[in-house]
Amino acid sequence: MAHLEIPFAVGARVWYSEAHVDTAYEPCPDCAGTKTVTATLGCGLSLQLPCQTCSVGFSAPSGVVKRSVFTAIPQLVTLGNPTMYGEDIYYELDGGGKVRSSELHLWWPASKEQCLEMVRTRTLQYEDQLRRQLASKRRDLAWSVTYWRSKVKDLRRNLEIAEQALVISEAKKEKTV
Repeated sequence: MAHLEIPFAVGARVWYSEAHVDTAYEPCPDCAGTKTVTATLGCGLSLQLPCQTCSVGFSAPSGVVKRSVFTAIPQLVTLGNPTMYGEDIYYELDGGGKVRSSELHLWWPASKEQCLEMVRTRTLQYEDQLRRQLASKRRDLAWSVTYWRSKVKDLRRNLEIAEQALVISEAKKEKTV
């Protein structure tokens, strides 16, 4: 007969904090809400470019960035009946809802203070992830400057070719008239 050991006893009291996510909109840190940024090239040429930081996908810049704000209130909960889904064991909570036993192993503090510290750590990790995303968008902006600079060079080159072709065409026209 198979024997399954559950990690926590039914009725155990543990500290648990469920993260609540709220959305906040803040002025864009790069364009300060103007929706454009000025890029000054090494030659002194300044270009007005659409802000990449407050653009979502292919949408136009909005002037604001969306930020998720995590709040978590530690609570002392009583674990109810365990249920197994696949390889995971879930416990019912006395206030409603379920929690995965592996989450209790990761976030099972002995006190409210330890629970708050774990929430702070998770919040710092999330903010670090946001900083990395912002740096990525700034790299996109650098790519955008390079892209538009090459477009300007190509257009100038095409304009020169078109002007030369126009001079040749006008010269041929004058010879035939």
